[in-house]
Amino acid sequence: MMNKAARAFVCAAVLSAATAAAAAENGKEFAIEHYMFRWVVVTHGTVTLAVNKSSNRSTRIGLSPTPDSVSDSVAFASFRPKEAQELAKALASVDKHHKAMQNSPKRVEEAVDLGRRKAVIFRHDPKTGFRVLIKDKMLSVVAGREFAVSLNREEVKAMIPYLAKADKLAAFLDKKLAAVVDKKIDP
Repeated sequence: MMNKAARAFVCAAVLSAATAAAAAENGKEFAIEHYMFRWVVVTHGTVTLAVNKSSNRSTRIGLSPTPDSVSDSVAFASFRPKEAQELAKALASVDKHHKAMQNSPKRVEEAVDLGRRKAVIFRHDPKTGFRVLIKDKMLSVVAGREFAVSLNREEVKAMIPYLAKADKLAAFLDKKLAAVVDKKIDP
């Protein structure tokens, strides 16, 4: 199994090789001006953490349901690296919240505000159990469903170490992509 650094480098190398092949085939110089790149760092349960980069936007950390998940989650959450690190700090209390809520006979929740747009909601419902919602406050309900990434306690604990080093993940991807995208290829 390839480690994360190797996978990102291989993806960047494939991008470089494909561009070189196109340049050689057409006898022209090519430059990559617009792109979208997604590095899937980790998937645990029904949640994926990825580093996303496009030519016209800063590098972002994204959480989303896996494509094959059967989930009530209808959302994704995107964070700047520093925001992702703040999210990791907020999520670190997951065990404390779980312990305090687990025996409640009714639905209980506690929200942790993460600034102007994002919030973390720790929720226990006797029917559905304990869940953590990462919510964009600007998009609260879509088609009658809550617009939030929904994680169980194990998924939260698996994501925390990666969110905590979001700045390093983003810098790594920026460096690898710069090595490929900034090169002009002469046939």
